[in-house]
Amino acid sequence: MSINLDDHKFDNKLVKLYTAKHYDECIKDCKETLSDNPLHLQALLYMASISLEKDDLEDCVHYCDTIIQGIGDQFFYVWSWRGQALCTLKRYKESEDGFEQAIMYDPENTETWSHLAMTFYIQGKKDIAMVLLEKVEEKLECYGKFAMVKGFIERHDGNTDEALMHFLQGGMSADPTAKDYDENKKAFAKQVRETLDQNR
Repeated sequence: MSINLDDHKFDNKLVKLYTAKHYDECIKDCKETLSDNPLHLQALLYMASISLEKDDLEDCVHYCDTIIQGIGDQFFYVWSWRGQALCTLKRYKESEDGFEQAIMYDPENTETWSHLAMTFYIQGKKDIAMVLLEKVEEKLECYGKFAMVKGFIERHDGNTDEALMHFLQGGMSADPTAKDYDENKKAFAKQVRETLDQNR
């Protein structure tokens, strides 16, 4: 069986529940929808996303696989969700494959590159993770985009001075014209404060 995108219809009730983060109600309605149509794309997408959010990792992988098998592999974020769930399940090779598939479809998505780097780091491959981020920064000319993940890696390793440098760099390189500029500045400022507290 395959998902027919031409026949796919949006369910506005599901949209409202998902957008409002009324996840329990959304799950209930999605399951009802899937009982009638096991390949309803919108319900599958919401179930995969919510399962990841709620740490129901095996369910997330199941829904992602259903989407991938039903429509092919056009949705990069489905591969990314799958990679995140598999990484948390410590199925690292499969996780890497998922992120690489996501990157193949959206090579400029810095969040997916960050997830891939963190997967390497969790496996004890810090050097590979950091070199990967530096090379992608250079290739995409997105300097400072990986400052947060670099800072987390260094701080986790106890290198608070290097972590502080990355967090400061990230705050300084935030785009003042972006809609989330204030939010980004606050996020980096929070990490600077936490790193300074850890350094005392």
